[in-house]
Amino acid sequence: MNNGQTQVYCDTSYSWGRLKRIDFLMEEIRNYSQVRRREKLEILDVGCGSGNVAISLGSSGHQVRAIDTNQFMINYAKSINPFENVSFEIEDAGELDITKGEYDIVICTEVLEHLANPGCVIYRIKQVLKPDGLLLITIPNGYTISEFILLLLKWPTVMLQKLGLLRTVKKLLVRPPFLDTKGSPHVQHYTLGKFKKIVGQGDFVITSVQNCGAISIIFPLSYILPRFELGKRMEEWDWRIANTCPSFLAGGWMITCEQTQHSKGQ
Repeated sequence: MNNGQTQVYCDTSYSWGRLKRIDFLMEEIRNYSQVRRREKLEILDVGCGSGNVAISLGSSGHQVRAIDTNQFMINYAKSINPFENVSFEIEDAGELDITKGEYDIVICTEVLEHLANPGCVIYRIKQVLKPDGLLLITIPNGYTISEFILLLLKWPTVMLQKLGLLRTVKKLLVRPPFLDTKGSPHVQHYTLGKFKKIVGQGDFVITSVQNCGAISIIFPLSYILPRFELGKRMEEWDWRIANTCPSFLAGGWMITCEQTQHSKGQ
């Protein structure tokens, strides 16, 4: 188990906030492992992206299966993965293979806001999660200033595309902000109350919520701050302050869910 020590594997350009989300996942998994007295957990990472979370968890010896629909991301994750106990596969979250066993933990971080039917994915997750398992989710607040700024960026982006300059502009930016003719990349725009209803319909109950930073995730601050040491300090202050604020002021939420007692008994 690597003496229970977990290493964080991520790009050096990761913001303080993104590292904080990984810390949240690791802490919840560590607590679950201790309470259930299970040293080696079966974990499913839904929408794993570049694989940093899955690989970080794999460093603790947990058996991690990570899935995504993006072939490029899966290939990249495989290329940087040093652990035999971590696997990466192409699979649609809405069509999870329930024959591949049950999981102690299912992770779904910064994914559900991109899906047209998140309820379907939550239903499938329930089918592969052990009765006493945890569902760990992070989602953005769908009504922050960032969402409105991204919508405003839609029109100049469309103009750049018409002029044939959009690809050039994106190449000039080392870590480009979101430039898309659709505006916001998010299909779903959540409030915490709306999200509680969605997970409730899937027979889950939210047991804990932690706020994400409010100011530092706003474009262009989210693009600028991670580049500088002072900026990263400002991100940290923002996240600490946000965790003392009402949930509707947060930039997003880190959420722990358990199955309802009714669901466990089925």
